[in-house]
Amino acid sequence: MRLKLVAAPVLLALALAACNKKQKAQTIGEGSTPAGAASAAPGAGSPPPTVAAITAPTPPAKVAVDQTAQVIVYGYHRFVNQVRRPDTEITPQMFEQQMQELKNRGITVIGMQDFLAWKRGEKNIPPRCAIITFDDGWKSQYDVAWPIMKKFGYPFTLFIYTEGVRGGHFGGGEATTWEQLAEMRDAGVDIQAHSETHQDLRKPYDKVAKKKLSPPEYEQWLQNEVGRCKETLEQRLGIKVNCFAVPYGFYNQHIKDVAKGVGYEAVFTVYGQPITFRSTLDSLGRYLIEGNKPKVFVDAISMIATSSGGGAPVAAIGSSNIASKPADSGESFRLWRNRSRQCNDAGEWVRRCPSVL
Repeated sequence: MRLKLVAAPVLLALALAACNKKQKAQTIGEGSTPAGAASAAPGAGSPPPTVAAITAPTPPAKVAVDQTAQVIVYGYHRFVNQVRRPDTEITPQMFEQQMQELKNRGITVIGMQDFLAWKRGEKNIPPRCAIITFDDGWKSQYDVAWPIMKKFGYPFTLFIYTEGVRGGHFGGGEATTWEQLAEMRDAGVDIQAHSETHQDLRKPYDKVAKKKLSPPEYEQWLQNEVGRCKETLEQRLGIKVNCFAVPYGFYNQHIKDVAKGVGYEAVFTVYGQPITFRSTLDSLGRYLIEGNKPKVFVDAISMIATSSGGGAPVAAIGSSNIASKPADSGESFRLWRNRSRQCNDAGEWVRRCPSVL
């Protein structure tokens, strides 16, 4: 009996000690986390860390472009006071009058890259627009046309064939220099490609080497004419070239495939007609302006003033010397081809007589 009375207080003390220890452990777990506990059991006594949600980048907002807008593209060559070759020459006075006419008619002159952004659905343009292009790289485009364009605040595009720049195989005294092209680039002028040597790209003949090309040689030559000229312009001028104007307007599906393969976004021909939102980018027509045919300029404006779905080629409205046949046709542009041959035969390349287109 005495043993039971002695043991009872001892058992009661042990029970109280065990209860206090358990309560202390619960308090520690609720109020704080021991230093070692964080590594042993991450987040055991605190809310789990918040993980930022991974979201896809927000695409640019789609612009509601006017798909009924229309664009005409004009092509010019040389600017002279006395016209001797009306197929490629025009007086500064007539050119300035035409630029004024665009303003008077409410035609907005837009840049090439704005046009392409519209075609991609990225940017809107006014309902009736024009693009001004100059081919080959004549010095008068720098000396004469550029000041006129600055007067009106009009953007424009140069289509350059690289062997026609001063110092190139065909770059005589009437050609622009790389320094002049760089100056125009710095002023915001758009510069694009027009081949290396300005030949009919469908034909396996190298007029520089003066030899007929075998099929493998032709493929390499075509790559150079279409692709290497792009690389040369990009490297010499530090620009991105995304447009190609085919010499003489001659092209076929293979040439279009090569142009696409080397990275061109748009290919331009010389079969002028209004360009719409639905027009394909691999054969965009331009209206070539001749010094003795001012009606072509006005007719082109009339086309976008009345047409709503892309007009007929300009040849269908009265300009007999601008062909409307498909570019694959050997009948096309016989007159210009003959004039080009005459230019070669006369030995005028020494004085910088670039191909007529």
